[in-house]
Amino acid sequence: RLRRPDSQEVLRRATLMVRRQRFLEMCRSHQPTEALKFLQEELAEVVDHTKHEEEEEFRGLPTALFSQSRFSNDTPDQWVPTPVTEERIVFRQRTKLFRDLLALFPKDMREPEKSVLDLT
Repeated sequence: RLRRPDSQEVLRRATLMVRRQRFLEMCRSHQPTEALKFLQEELAEVVDHTKHEEEEEFRGLPTALFSQSRFSNDTPDQWVPTPVTEERIVFRQRTKLFRDLLALFPKDMREPEKSVLDLT
C-alpha cells in the first residue's frame, strides 16, 4: 500500500540530496579532509540506515574521495571524457538535484512540466 511521506521525511530526503551534492562538490574541489568530515558528521546523520538502498549509496560515497577520474552524474560508473569542464559537470549535477527536489512536491506546487506558452 502506498502512503504519502510526512513532512519530516520529505525534509530529511531533501536534506540528504543537498548534502550529498555538497559532498561530491567538496571531493571535486580537492578538499578530502573536509569532505570526509562532512560525510561523517553532516551527511551520515540524515541517512536512514534502515533503508538498504540508502545505506548502500552512503557506503559508496567515499569512493568519490579517492577517484582520480571525474564522473558526470551521480554514480562513479558514469565516466566523463576529459574535455568536459568541471563547471559543466557541476551544472548538470545541480540541475538533476533541482529536478529531484521538485519531485518531492505535489504537481500543483512545482513549475509546469510543459512550456508556459503551451498552457495558454
